[in-house]
Amino acid sequence: MDSDRDLGVPELCAGTVALCSLYYVHLMKERRRREFERKRRILRYRRMMTRERLRFAVLWTSRIFNCRDITGSLSSPEMPEPRTWRDILPSTPWGEVMENVFTKFDWIESFRMTRSTFDYLCEQLRPVMEALDTDLGQDIPAEVRLAMTLWRLGSLCEYRTIGKIFRVSRSTICKVVQDVCEVLVSTLTPKFISVPRGDILFHTIKAFEQYHSIPQLAGIIGTFHVPIYPPSEFSGQYFNAKGWHSVVVQAVVDCNHLFWDLNIGSPGNSSNSQVLLSSELYEWGTEGTLFPKTKYCVEGMELPIHLLGPRSYPLLPWLMTPSSEEERPESVELNRQFSSALNVAQVAFGHLKGRWCCLLKRSDSDLVFLPTLIATCCTLHNICESRGDPFQEHWLEEAAEEELEQPSECEEDDLEAEGKSLKIRDALASTVWVNNGGL
Repeated sequence: MDSDRDLGVPELCAGTVALCSLYYVHLMKERRRREFERKRRILRYRRMMTRERLRFAVLWTSRIFNCRDITGSLSSPEMPEPRTWRDILPSTPWGEVMENVFTKFDWIESFRMTRSTFDYLCEQLRPVMEALDTDLGQDIPAEVRLAMTLWRLGSLCEYRTIGKIFRVSRSTICKVVQDVCEVLVSTLTPKFISVPRGDILFHTIKAFEQYHSIPQLAGIIGTFHVPIYPPSEFSGQYFNAKGWHSVVVQAVVDCNHLFWDLNIGSPGNSSNSQVLLSSELYEWGTEGTLFPKTKYCVEGMELPIHLLGPRSYPLLPWLMTPSSEEERPESVELNRQFSSALNVAQVAFGHLKGRWCCLLKRSDSDLVFLPTLIATCCTLHNICESRGDPFQEHWLEEAAEEELEQPSECEEDDLEAEGKSLKIRDALASTVWVNNGGL
């Protein structure tokens, strides 16, 4: 009897330990949940204060301008004729007002960039923006127009809401945003988004080889969908596989998560192959003008400079995709390195949509202007990333909550690939296998 009782003691102790362990895990999860909620409450409060400071800055500026708000309305009919934004700007610049109101956190949260990058954009865009002769925006200085546009691109607010913050009409906000985006795309997009050449291409290839062991790789190609309202014509073409209307954005990304090629506006039901075939990138690739003829010889096979894409893209001599055959260790290792490199594009897309939240919601812009809006966001992404502007991690969490589920990618069949493309990939697999210690 005593021996039976003794045998039950270890079992009881083990059960008690297991129960305590489960309770401890539950307590830790609950603690993490409370801490997460606390941080979210603090963040919501800070964003609310940021919004209030911006409103205060606009009101403060309006009071300075002889009690005239940005729309030009007077607070009292007895007051003398007020001066315009342009008249008062030299003595009371927008930056002076913002410096007295905004903290560093406020700048990042409001405009998605640092103050130095904001000033850089003003310097680059001011000459063209001030030359615009528009009835709606000619009295609003470049700094304020840029602030309106960045607030629109970086928030989920409607035009009407932003108009209340900046004390202008909805039509004024629409016109200002459109003008600034068009000026930015025409002025800065060619400078910050272009096919790499010369030393830039050389450093890009070396960086991919250093971090992912893939030689001759110049960029990662991928797509994402931007939601839209159903267009009045051909709406069925924009209805994607996940049940919402969208346009497709195809982009090529370098090792620093910067875009160097864009194709914007394909209907949402288009496959990646269809988007590629309709792009200038495909024309350049097939004509052999996309990259220089620099070769990298491996076992008698010349490896050309190429791109890397998911299996939803066709396998081409200048576009590699993961292999569906994983029996050989070389193919397994190549796919592992490909998977790591393909994540570069996903990180870039995440940062783009996290920083510029307008890409997450159904755009109320028409399909004619929408490519300009998206190109503006991509250009600003490159500017912020290249200048080292911080990216807030909570932007990713907010984007994940707001973003619609992206359509899955249909895989291409390797059997349809050209024999030359397969040989290039096999030679690439051998090179990657050897570079990573394979025998």
